[in-house]
Amino acid sequence: MIRNKAFIPGLCAAFLLLSCAFVLQANGSSVGRMKMNNKTRSYKLMGGFSPTFYRILDESASEWKDEARTEALLDVSGTLIERVVPSFKRQLDIEGSARLRKASS
Repeated sequence: MIRNKAFIPGLCAAFLLLSCAFVLQANGSSVGRMKMNNKTRSYKLMGGFSPTFYRILDESASEWKDEARTEALLDVSGTLIERVVPSFKRQLDIEGSARLRKASS
């Protein structure tokens, strides 16, 4: 005779879950497996990937060399936004976004 009946509902739930898993596995169900179709069968490896991290550059940071501001930043219509140092422009091309220093008036 079971004295502590508090664990019986959990035991029944675990038994039911395991039973369903075995039945689905025995029937060849695709639960938990990727269904293959013509699109997924014809995948093409594109090479190795690795996670990357990007940052928002800050032009006023001390990391930028004290160089002449020779590189132009243009908007989509070709209007000059600002001239920046080449090292900042090179890094901006990689990162994709930046915070410009306050323009001198």
